[in-house]
Amino acid sequence: MDRFQQLTQAANKLTADEFARQHNHLYLYGSVPESSAMVGYGTFVTAPTMSEMPRGRSSRGRASTFVDVIEKSGRNDWMRRISVGRSSNNDIIFRHESVSKLHAYFFVRATRRKLKRVEELVLVDAGSSNGTLHNGRSVSRDPDQGKVMAFGDRIAFGEVESEFVDVMTLYQVLRRQ
Repeated sequence: MDRFQQLTQAANKLTADEFARQHNHLYLYGSVPESSAMVGYGTFVTAPTMSEMPRGRSSRGRASTFVDVIEKSGRNDWMRRISVGRSSNNDIIFRHESVSKLHAYFFVRATRRKLKRVEELVLVDAGSSNGTLHNGRSVSRDPDQGKVMAFGDRIAFGEVESEFVDVMTLYQVLRRQ
């Protein structure tokens, strides 16, 4: 049973507060389109925009729904990066031909706002072949120009579409499944 199925079962058994206490993380919720090539080999090179990709489906047919926790797994050597890609040494793995071996990464940036220390989750493209989109716009390879994440943001790693959600939004989505 994959994480999506496990969390859906938990959402249907638990109250919102219980679910939030047990699964209090940041999540990517989305769809991986069906591949036309052998999974894990080659890179499909296009750079579709969010508007060109119908929600929940790819131009190639069916899509699989997924839920991934945005957290460090220890599989990559960068201690301060949460890596996203096709390779098995990434923290978040998407086995799709449009996703590069190391496609993008998240990191936490500390900043100050109104004399308060604030931590922001930032998304940076890692030089991917098919690009990373944040709300339909290209994500920079420069960490200083990375996109600061906000709940509800749409992200595309190649053709893999996702939404950045908190635990309560995920609970509501899973209950509707």
